[in-house]
Amino acid sequence: MSRRFFSRTFRPGQVRLDDAEDIRQEIELYLDLRTEELVREGVPVADARRIAEERFGDTSGVERRLRRQARRRRARRGTLMTMSGLRQDLGYALRTFGRSPVFTLVAVLTLALTLGGNTAIFSVVDAALIRAMPFADAEELVYVNGYHLSDGEVAIRGASYPEFYDWQRRSRGVSPMAAVAGGASTITGEGAAESVATEIVTADYFRVLRAEPSLGRPFTPEEHERIGAATVVLISHGFWERRYGRDPGVVGRDIVLDDRPWTIVGVMPPGFGGTALDTDLWIPESMVTSPEVLEARGTRFLSVIGRLTTHPREAQAELDVIARDLQAEWPEAHDDRYAQIQSFRDAYLAGTGGLLWVLLGAGVVLLLIAAANVSNLLLVRSHARTREIVLRRALGAGSGRLAGQLLTEGMVLATLGGVVGMALAVLGLEVLTPMIPGGVLPGYVEPHLSTTTFLFSLAILGVVGTFMGLAPAASTARVEIASTLRDGGHGATGSRRRLRAQHGFVVAQVAMALVLMVGAGLLTRSFRAQLAVDTGTELEGVVAMRLSLPSHRYDADGRRRFVAEMERLAGELPGVASASVSLDLPFRGGSYGAYVFRQDALDERIRFHRHMVTPGYFETLGIDLVAGRLISEDDRGDAPGVGVITEAMARRVFPDESPIGQTMYLRPGGDPDMAFEVVGIVEDVRYRDLTTSLMADRNSPDIFLSYYQIPSSTIEVAARVRGDPGAYISQLRSLAATLDPDLPVFQAQPLADAYRAETATPRLAAFLMGLLGTLALILACVGIYGVLAFPVGPRAPAIAIRRAIGANASRVARGVLGDSLRLVVVGLAVGGVGAMLGAPVLEGFLFAVPPTDPVTFVSVGGAMVAVALLAAVIPAMRAASRDPAEVLASE
Repeated sequence: MSRRFFSRTFRPGQVRLDDAEDIRQEIELYLDLRTEELVREGVPVADARRIAEERFGDTSGVERRLRRQARRRRARRGTLMTMSGLRQDLGYALRTFGRSPVFTLVAVLTLALTLGGNTAIFSVVDAALIRAMPFADAEELVYVNGYHLSDGEVAIRGASYPEFYDWQRRSRGVSPMAAVAGGASTITGEGAAESVATEIVTADYFRVLRAEPSLGRPFTPEEHERIGAATVVLISHGFWERRYGRDPGVVGRDIVLDDRPWTIVGVMPPGFGGTALDTDLWIPESMVTSPEVLEARGTRFLSVIGRLTTHPREAQAELDVIARDLQAEWPEAHDDRYAQIQSFRDAYLAGTGGLLWVLLGAGVVLLLIAAANVSNLLLVRSHARTREIVLRRALGAGSGRLAGQLLTEGMVLATLGGVVGMALAVLGLEVLTPMIPGGVLPGYVEPHLSTTTFLFSLAILGVVGTFMGLAPAASTARVEIASTLRDGGHGATGSRRRLRAQHGFVVAQVAMALVLMVGAGLLTRSFRAQLAVDTGTELEGVVAMRLSLPSHRYDADGRRRFVAEMERLAGELPGVASASVSLDLPFRGGSYGAYVFRQDALDERIRFHRHMVTPGYFETLGIDLVAGRLISEDDRGDAPGVGVITEAMARRVFPDESPIGQTMYLRPGGDPDMAFEVVGIVEDVRYRDLTTSLMADRNSPDIFLSYYQIPSSTIEVAARVRGDPGAYISQLRSLAATLDPDLPVFQAQPLADAYRAETATPRLAAFLMGLLGTLALILACVGIYGVLAFPVGPRAPAIAIRRAIGANASRVARGVLGDSLRLVVVGLAVGGVGAMLGAPVLEGFLFAVPPTDPVTFVSVGGAMVAVALLAAVIPAMRAASRDPAEVLASE
């Protein structure tokens, strides 16, 4: 019965089943009719109703099914209406924008530039901070950094082998744990000599990184434990391809490394470059480390890595306990010595990670400014369309329907801007990626458009499109139909509300632009402060290269002869003013720190950095003598030890007396073989960074010793040249090949490039933040111009009336400029508060500039006022020059 009820009684179109009450009434009507029919057939009245209900079936079940059917019908009807309305809105929006090509072009380009820039920046953020690092389960990996406090600053220093073994045995929160020491070795015997990146590793190194050879085998425990065991090496996949052409028979072959034969036992998988990210060879520590170094508790050069097995706070607390225990057990070697955990990502990115988030935040602020700008343009258009919107409302269109149309227009603009912006993002990445100097980001960071980037852009598009659609929708929501039609489509109330909204957008734009420009100003002033730091050298015009003299072929006398000949030949090259050889050079790494001792205080350790140099070193680098003499040709191996110290070392060690003639020792105990006489003082030189105190561990004072008295195997050849330094690199390479064809040359570059690499991160930050700040200023000025150039609404007739009753053009222009200035001042006040609150975010990136630097705030604010007033001049003059009669007639 109920089935017939569905199929016959409630046919589509015959009855409305819109709600439960309708359904119940229809069922009751049906039962009443059936009861009457049964009564006419002779059934008693008392039984007729019961029989009708029995024949009908489950009344509640029929009612539930009818409700479901009604809901489905309403959903289909609503979907069809929604799709139809959306198609209409889309078509209308496209036609509307097509009739205003200039407006559409300006809006789309404004959004595209900011969306494209944000997408490009986020692509870098995604690659550096979100995407996985090239290690299995990389979020568990940590560095365990030994440190002590130096002049109130944390001074990170590598671990010694005994210290590492203590950490490894006692730690449970970081396990497994391994140690690694990076370096370079020379490959000879097959083709040209080649310098390769090498890592000396302990037993659990590959276990920590969860990497296994893709060809061959790993190191055995015996190869790590037995000093002097058979020399074995693992090679990287890249080195295997480059040197052996992917020959599978490479396992078991010998390779000549630093003049010693080594056996290749395995090839690591593609993409694995060790902790250095670009390592070519791995060697067990027992193969190259002497027993003395393995037992020297104070010889610290190891990086220690491990995996967290507990929360970082718990692991750190455990390391603190271990450090205190070691201080008690080894008070001399572990005095004030601690260890801290650092995640792999933080270690590789250092301060760059925080900078990337700051730049992304700045890009989002710029995007908000652009959205406010386009919203202003849409408000201008909504005023011109007031009559159209009022007529549609008068004809029955609801506020929701009109708001949907305006939201659709905002989304259409956002989508068009997004499409163009994605294309600009691809182009921006091609431009931005080469601008990022080497060393600013780790090698595994390769920015490109990814799924995460696309979803980020999609979310930004949705937010921006909704924001731009809501602004005009809100401004037209309460327009009075009667008064607007009476005023000819120019409702005064709606115009005033719209003008207030525009003023609000301008204030917001100025405020946000000020925040970005203050950030750009702070970073720029910080960068200039770094450039103003006196390095104590003149690096322009100096070219350098590094060589490594194998100890098996070059003993101490051999190194002296090679260096003397190299220095002589380099100095005789045409165009070379001076040449020198040394252990290291500024900003190229390789500086060696140790302790020095005064003759009258042999137990007082004084931290310093040593440099073994030839006599021409000071002239080549432009280091000025302050007192005494420099190292000379007479300071040879058989002469008494001499040294030249910096002014910072003199202030630290000899604060109340002249250091000239004083004796110092490189080892405690007054060993005559480790003694040197201070013969000169030179100005302070910065070798390692520009921002740390000269007394801090990283920039501790320097001592220059004669290379001929302490010859090292690693040497730096430097030459001051006339002309382009890059043109001399090939000549220096040729000299090295002439003296020894098996010596590879590496890090051949103008020395000024090393200095520029030191300032690469602040330079990049200042440039990108300055670019974002400039774009923000331009957009804010465009917003001011758009409001003041708005020719309709309450302001135009008011100006016309003032002109009609006698106000001259200059007075009107000053009034319009005053309106602009008030908006700018309010925006600056709001933005100033925001900049004060946000400036501490940049504190970690600033040098010699406080985050609330008054010079920056005042200069940026003054520049914004000047530029904003300039943007207001044209609309002010235009408003003052309009014919009052023409304006009043149009109204």
